[in-house]
Amino acid sequence: MYNHIAGFYDKSIDTDNYFNNLADFAQQIIEKSDSYRIYADKQEQPIVLDCACGTGRLTKILYERGFDMIGLDVSDNMLDTAREVCTGLPVLFICQDMCEMDLFGSIAAITCMTDSVNHITDMKSLENFFSKAHNFLDPGGVLIFDVLTDKHFENMEADKCFFEDYDWGSCFWTGAYDSQKRICKYNISYFEYTGMKNGNETYIRTDDYITEKIWSLRTLNGLLNKTGFSQVMMYDNTKFEPVNNNSHRIYFVAVKS
Repeated sequence: MYNHIAGFYDKSIDTDNYFNNLADFAQQIIEKSDSYRIYADKQEQPIVLDCACGTGRLTKILYERGFDMIGLDVSDNMLDTAREVCTGLPVLFICQDMCEMDLFGSIAAITCMTDSVNHITDMKSLENFFSKAHNFLDPGGVLIFDVLTDKHFENMEADKCFFEDYDWGSCFWTGAYDSQKRICKYNISYFEYTGMKNGNETYIRTDDYITEKIWSLRTLNGLLNKTGFSQVMMYDNTKFEPVNNNSHRIYFVAVKS
């Protein structure tokens, strides 16, 4: 998953606005946390782990805003791109499954954005992720993540093809959502323009396959409480507006006592 399309990931989204908004949201939460104040009192940079960091865009922005960053991802290809994005910055990158992460010490905060939790498709792995996150957080630390809801997939048709054209080529994808299992399966194809050959436009095709699970709010809150988080807050967006029946994406903030 994402190994084959790592090079196209940033090309298909508005990285500057999107990740700056995420960074604004995370920064406000982290700087209000008890763990942050402990670092500030010692005049030290808080350590933040960016789980499922992907191409490292959020990792880089948070480093530039004064956090000591660790980026973790299961994809070697994504991490190769992340290292390029963060060239010259003292960011530690670790190739691990976030559900089995093993760090060298505790951290002030964890971010896990862009519906990465939806890529966890079984209950035990989800509980493992929350448990690991709680274990490695400093007292007063925060876990910040977002999830897509079933509202996001309500109009997903199994045989419908979506596409976007870019200056470098095109992206096509199909998605099939099983409302009973609450699973969405995507097939994604990128066509990168490589120039003219014998009078014809030529492209290189790259394919990948992605699965996402829609977790109920009850399940997420239950597992967060079970794994030791003392307070859980939910928002409709990065502006801290309340969750509603039309929320397509929900932002979670879980606090460790």
